[in-house]
Amino acid sequence: MPGVFEYNNKFATAVTGNTNSPPGKSTGCGKQTVVCKFTAGTTVAVAIQGSFAASPSGADWVTLVCTKEGTAAETKAISFTETTTGYAYYVISKGWWPYVRVNLSANTGMSLDEAWLLEQGA
Repeated sequence: MPGVFEYNNKFATAVTGNTNSPPGKSTGCGKQTVVCKFTAGTTVAVAIQGSFAASPSGADWVTLVCTKEGTAAETKAISFTETTTGYAYYVISKGWWPYVRVNLSANTGMSLDEAWLLEQGA
């Protein structure tokens, strides 16, 4: 149903360092938003990645263009820098992806406490 969100897709907990989160599996909805809860260290570069493969390997992932909601200038990008404790919302700009994950790089003490895949529409 359009306008209805799926909220039950938590796919990552306690991710630290320069690594990828475990993959989240889509329920087949239209608009996809990845919600991440961070605990501050110093800084981390965050990218949302997608894959069409049933068993995603390292080569099957592509970095997605997203918009970070809640910022003064909501612009599309492939990487975002996080420095504070709290939630960040990344709306995937185009397409639908059966699998998504969070890629962390240039990490100096930040941790990804949890990640959720929210989906809306059909």
